[in-house]
Amino acid sequence: MRKKYLLAFLYAGCLMFTGCSMDKVDSAKQTVEEVAHDVKESVEEYKLHKDVDVHTEEEMRAFALECLEQKYGKPFLIDETYCEYEHFNGHEDKPMVLYARAYPEGDEKDICGLYVEEPNIFKDNYSVNYYLPEIEEKIFPEMEQYGVEGKIEIDYPLMTGTIADNLSAEDVIYDGSTRLFFYQEVAEESDISAYIPLIRKWMDFLYTCDYDWYFALTAEGDLNYQFFGISKGDYGYTSSDEWSDERIIDDIEFCMGMND
Repeated sequence: MRKKYLLAFLYAGCLMFTGCSMDKVDSAKQTVEEVAHDVKESVEEYKLHKDVDVHTEEEMRAFALECLEQKYGKPFLIDETYCEYEHFNGHEDKPMVLYARAYPEGDEKDICGLYVEEPNIFKDNYSVNYYLPEIEEKIFPEMEQYGVEGKIEIDYPLMTGTIADNLSAEDVIYDGSTRLFFYQEVAEESDISAYIPLIRKWMDFLYTCDYDWYFALTAEGDLNYQFFGISKGDYGYTSSDEWSDERIIDDIEFCMGMND
């Protein structure tokens, strides 16, 4: 069986909770009033959960689902393909934490990341998904001009509160906290060089994007099985022309090796 590695949404969302990523990234767009609102939300969240005392995995899972339903007014389920209960950063002297994904009942594609820390800290990033249709409406035509099509996901830091509901697609895309993930599913090829023309098409599009992004060429029906992945700024390159075929093949071989 192929071993999967999660470079997808959760890797950048939940697993980023190490070191300084525990803090909410400052946005260049935030006004003093917006910052004050964030602080107020955090205080209200603390008051809401101050009497909660969870420690076991079962308690944390139940707490997370209760928090999601309270915040968004609908029941959620834990995505059983990823749910990790462990000491923070793997150190036994640190609190127990739960890293997981969840989705509303009946809609497994509407995934969000969540984080629970004993005894009563809860964070998620579900509210940013509200903007995905508007972002797709803006970006899909741009992708079409370069002859590529695929799936977009929004990576955004986990929060105690919710993202504002009166933003534009540009507000979200260019918020200093946001990264867009692009995926294209393809059939597995016996000759990996067959992926190169499509990868170069994606590069031609991606290097025109002035926001943070990640792209993966993945197996059909499995976004976690990646044939190739690239982030903005990799190798310092700024155009497809800087990528030799040999470099692309090396990266494909590396990615596919990680799947074994």
